[in-house]
Formats: sequence, structure tokens, C-alpha cells
Amino acid sequence: MKSNVRLLVLLLLFGLGAAPAVVAQNRAARSEKHAYHQTQVVPVLGQQRLKLEAQLTAADQAALATYRRQLKELRQQRHALRQSLAPAGPGTTRPAPTANQLLLRQQLSAQTKTLMQAVRAMAQRYQPVIKQLAEEVQPQQQQWVADLRAITLRYATPEQQQRLAAQAPRRLQRSAYFSPTAFLLREAPAALAATIAARRAVSSSLYPNPVATTGQLDFEVAAAGAVAVALLDAQGTQLRTMMAESQAEKGPRTQQLDLRDLPAGLYFYKITTPAGSETKRFIKE
Repeated sequence: MKSNVRLLVLLLLFGLGAAPAVVAQNRAARSEKHAYHQTQVVPVLGQQRLKLEAQLTAADQAALATYRRQLKELRQQRHALRQSLAPAGPGTTRPAPTANQLLLRQQLSAQTKTLMQAVRAMAQRYQPVIKQLAEEVQPQQQQWVADLRAITLRYATPEQQQRLAAQAPRRLQRSAYFSPTAFLLREAPAALAATIAARRAVSSSLYPNPVATTGQLDFEVAAAGAVAVALLDAQGTQLRTMMAESQAEKGPRTQQLDLRDLPAGLYFYKITTPAGSETKRFIKE
């Protein structure tokens, strides 16, 4: 129905002969804007979203994944409901919804509203971080607005170009790209998010650093299984295994490292667990 109304407006504005050309121009403009968004906008938003991902708590990450899954399921159900209410074919009328369909529509709307309220509450806690991330790429956002306006002008008719040229450039609104709720729901790039997860899988510290004789290594075992701590020289060559367990339990660990025999210099320790590995440097006095 909407497409038919749009076509009728084009016919009235531009005449029967001009309408196909205008439709083609509009389609080309949308295609170019989509390509621009995918190549210029999405990578920057993804990088900023990745920075936010690193600051989310583990509990919020898990809850957010659940919200995304549930919202996706609700969208699929709403789509199926719309399909069931679509006209059977050209020239046919839309069927009247049944009582059950009306009830389902209300239920889906209520469930979506409840989920979005939970997401908004979470986004509120991270709003200062999201605001800072938006400010970091303010110049890029201004460039996006200018470039997208230029694409619109390039495909516009002379009359439309005159009207657009007379209009002041649209002021950039942060909500366009960094609305807290929408930005929080945006998924971080999968490969980079996996890197963050791997880094979080092992968290360790050696005290003191520099170390004179012995040091205390504190680390977290995120998943039960084999755990090993290796000592590496400045070139990354393994010197010896400081600790090895075939079945370590999940949780915090403390290991005393005897380093008194090492010459002074730069060294590394490497912790390997089922959830990932971490390598950090230390100084031997």
C-alpha cells in the first residue's frame, strides 16, 4: 500500500514519463547511501561499540545477550503475525484480525516494551561512557552528515537541489548514532569481542614488580581444567615451567614464584588456562 501511494505521488509530481526515471534515481541514491554507511559509518561505530564492550560487567554482557535473543524472537513473531494479516494477492483486501491475533499483538507489544525498559535501565548506567565515545568521533559524524547530504543532492532534481541548498545543514544529533539504548544493543564486532573475552578469561598480577627473590602471582581461573605457568626470557623463549596442574578448579589462585636464581633483566610469565592465556612482563633485580 505504501509503495503504491509513493508511486502515485511521483506520477502526480513528475508525470507518467518521468516517474520511472525518478524511481530509478531514488533507488540508486538509497543504494549509494547504504554502501557509504557500510564502509564509512559501521566500522567506526563498531570500534566505539567495542570500547564499550570492554567496560561492561560480565553480568551485563550476559543479560544483554539474553535481551538481544529475546528481542530477535519477538521481531520474528511480529513478522509472522504481519504476514498472516497480509492480503492474499493483488487486488485483495487485508483480512480482519481474529481475537487471538489481536491478543497476540498486544502480548508481543507488552513483552517488547518490558525488555526495552530493561535495556534502557542498563544503558542509563553507561550513558557517560557512551557520551564520551560519541565525542571521540564527533569530526567523523560531521563528515558523515556532509557526505550523505552530498549524495542526496547528487541524485536530486534541479528543483529539489535548490530547496536543499536553501536549507541550513541539518544539525548533528548524537541520538542519530549514539542513542544509549540503540548503541548498547548494537553488537560489537565478533572477532574483536572474542579478543576481549579472551583477555578477560585470565587476569593476573605479580607482586612485587620488580622482584628481587620471590614474587606472588595472583590470577583467576575462569574455567576448570589444565593450568600452567611458564617463565620466558626477554626473547619469549620458555626457560622453565613454574606451575602445572592437570585439573585446576575454577576460582582465584595464588602461586609463589622462586626467582632468586635468575640474572637481573627483563622476563615474562605466561599463564595458560582452558579459557585462554595471558603473557605479562616483569623485571628481575
